[in-house]
Formats: sequence, structure tokens, C-alpha cells
Amino acid sequence: MGLRILYKSIHEVLEFDDLRMFTSRGHQVFSIGWYHSKYNSTDFRVGRDEFYQQDLIDAWIASAGMSKEFVDLFDVVIVNHDTSWVVQNNEFLRGKPVIYRTIGQSNKELERLLKEIENNVCIVRYSEKECGLSGFAKTDAVIYFAKDIESYPQWVGGGKPLTFHNNYLDRDWASVPSLRTYINVTSGHDARLFGFRNEGIQNWGGLISADAMMDEFQNCSCYLFVWTLGPSYTLNLMEAMLVGAPIIAPSVSMIEAELQERADGWHRERYEVACFLSDKHALIYDTPKQAAEFIAQANERDDEVIAMAERIRERARSLFDMRIIGAQWDDLFSRIIP
Repeated sequence: MGLRILYKSIHEVLEFDDLRMFTSRGHQVFSIGWYHSKYNSTDFRVGRDEFYQQDLIDAWIASAGMSKEFVDLFDVVIVNHDTSWVVQNNEFLRGKPVIYRTIGQSNKELERLLKEIENNVCIVRYSEKECGLSGFAKTDAVIYFAKDIESYPQWVGGGKPLTFHNNYLDRDWASVPSLRTYINVTSGHDARLFGFRNEGIQNWGGLISADAMMDEFQNCSCYLFVWTLGPSYTLNLMEAMLVGAPIIAPSVSMIEAELQERADGWHRERYEVACFLSDKHALIYDTPKQAAEFIAQANERDDEVIAMAERIRERARSLFDMRIIGAQWDDLFSRIIP
């Protein structure tokens, strides 16, 4: 029998993926986020009918927001990356199983706050690389992000190098490759950059629909991954992997050489991209010169690149299949829900 899940969102695409996964397993979800009503506007994904439960929407409206009576309608609460929301709603959540789910944005201050509430929540980390780090709170389970793998077309190639990255100018200090390096290594390749707030960068294509994104992934010559301070891996990397686009990504040594300000979000052991993308699955570069060489190699579409694309697609399907990940969530639910 399906559960009723109260879901506190922090990221539109992640919310869509989670709702897709949970509803496919027979659960009903009410999301405090982008998809709590079919009349909400969204930027990246269009909601599905099964995301919306009219009786829960009516109860939310009648409750005028969070209340003990509203929370009691649910079997479990999932909160993404928001310790303050847990604290603010403690009186309503008391006695209910609450899962706090990390999304790769933790730093020492957030983990300090998480430690203060860790006895009241089940902490699910989105990467095994977050477990046991100095200054981090406990880990109760590790469950990776999930995707509907059948919705991703297979890579064809023939196009230009591709990157999805938001706000490159303002986040340059935390991005590898830096904007200057990105421009240098893609020079002469007519690389395509998509995402919001990248005005003024050459060949920036703005914000595009999910369908257009799939077309870009499917037809690019390669995917140049831009890492930003904090995450072990990202949703756009997962999508490139699931399509099977040849991926060019920075190594740990490249990140440490180029990162302008490490702050407290960088732990070399936390970076999982290189683990996903061993030398048999992607082109991992140590220097900007090597990145430029890899782009040229990918553009040539040689046998090595084609074989690599096939391997990374299969690896991604084994890592992020929502059927596998959904079963892991159901197992956790069975252990924490009375």
C-alpha cells in the first residue's frame, strides 16, 4: 500500500525527479515547492497529473500552511537541505518520521546546525563521499539521486561541445574550469553554453526547455562539465551520463590548482565525479591544455570516444535508475515508519 509523503523541496528539477520516482511506486506526495499545485509556474519541467492530490491541496489551503493537523495526514516527511525549516516547524513535526536529505551543498556551518537536530531526524546523504567527513553530522543512509532512465535518448554526436552552467560570472570564483579557462579551452570549437545569468559570454544560448536540453545532449560532440564548490556530483552530470555523451571533467588536482577560494566546501575526498568517470568512462583532465586536447579528440569522434560513450551510459543506468533508487527509499521507509 502506498504512503503519503510530505515533501519539502529546495530544487525544481530534483523535486520533479523525486515526485516522478515516488508516484511511480504508488505513493502520494504533497510537495511544498514548485509542484504543490498544477497552477504553479515552473521553469524547467512540466508537472505530471499524478503529482497533484486534490484532497491534500484542499487540506493545505484549509490549514493555511503548516499545522499539526496537516502533518498528521502523512506517513513520513522528507526535507531537502533546510535545517531552519525543520526547526521552525518542530512543534508540527514532533512524533512524525522526518528524513533530512542532503543535496551536495553542505558546509561546516550547515552541518553544525544539522548536528543540533540530528537526534530528531533520519539523515539521508546523497553521496557516500559525504559520510564521515570532519565536522559533518551523522549518516543514517546513503541514497543517490534518481532519474527515469528510459526518458533519456542515446548519444548521436556530430554537434559542438556543450556545457550547462548557471550564473558563470557571479560563481566564477567557485567554478572549475574558471570562466577564463573555459573560454580558452573551447576557443575555436564554437562551444555551446546554456543556463541562466550568463549574459555576455560568447555562444550563450540562454535557458532552454527540457526537450531542447535532451536534443543538445544527444547531438553534442562532448559535454564539458563545470564543477562548482561543494557537490560530489550534479544533476546535469547525471543527465549527460544517461545520454552517453562523452564527458570531459576536471580532476582533483585540476580543481585544487584552479579553485580561487576553497572556503569550507572543498574536501578532495568528497569529489565523486572522478569515481563515476574513471579513465575508461570519461576524459579527466589535469591541466587546461589537456582539456583542450580532449575536446579536439572528442570532436574527431574516434573509436575510443564512441566506446567511452557507451560505457558511461551503461554505468549511469546502473547508478541512477529510479526503479533501483526507489526500492532503496522504500526499504528505508519500512525501517523508520512504525
